[in-house]
Amino acid sequence: MIKNIKKIPQRAFFEFEGNSFARISTCQITIYSKRKNSIVIVTELKNKGTSAINRIEVVAKGVIEKYYLDPNNTTFISHCPPDWMSRIEEFNRVTIEWNGKEFQIIKGSGHWPPLSRNEVEALID
Repeated sequence: MIKNIKKIPQRAFFEFEGNSFARISTCQITIYSKRKNSIVIVTELKNKGTSAINRIEVVAKGVIEKYYLDPNNTTFISHCPPDWMSRIEEFNRVTIEWNGKEFQIIKGSGHWPPLSRNEVEALID
C-alpha cells in the first residue's frame, strides 16, 4: 500500500448565472474529494460579472450537479484572494444547507465564519 499520497484536487473555471446586470459570471472552483465528503473552495476572480459570493446558492447547486457531489456532505468555502477586493486573503465557511432541491443560506447565520489558511489546509488534508 502506498502511503502519504494526496489526491490532486479538481480545479476548474465555473460559469454561473449572474444577476440581471451580468448574465454570465465566472469563478474558480477547487474540489477536494474524500471518501464520504467533499470540500469545494470557491475563489473569486476579477471579472465584470456578479461575484460568486452574491450568488453562492446558484454556484453551489451548479457545482454539485456538474460534479456529482453529495449536497449533504459537501462543505463550501469562499476564497477572496489578496488582489481581489483587498490586500488580505480571506477564507470563510459558507453557511448554506440543502433542502432537497436547492441550497439556502441558513437563517440567522449572519456573517460566514472566517477560516485561516491553516484551518482550510487542515480541512482538505
